[in-house]
Amino acid sequence: MTATELRTLRRKLRLTQAELATALGVSMNTVARWEQGVHGVPPPVVLALTHLAQTHGGPRKSRSASA
Repeated sequence: MTATELRTLRRKLRLTQAELATALGVSMNTVARWEQGVHGVPPPVVLALTHLAQTHGGPRKSRSASA
């Protein structure tokens, strides 16, 4: 996951850096460094973000769309 992808995902989830940091159990500075590309996003964090996106911010199918 690139820095830009992380930032885009965080914004799509409507989370601040501080809120995402709390959800992941890391410091806000760590999230900022990932988003700046200073450090890469570790694979376990990518998995956690993928899960978070699927459960809280992923695409949702409308039941009325097929009606």
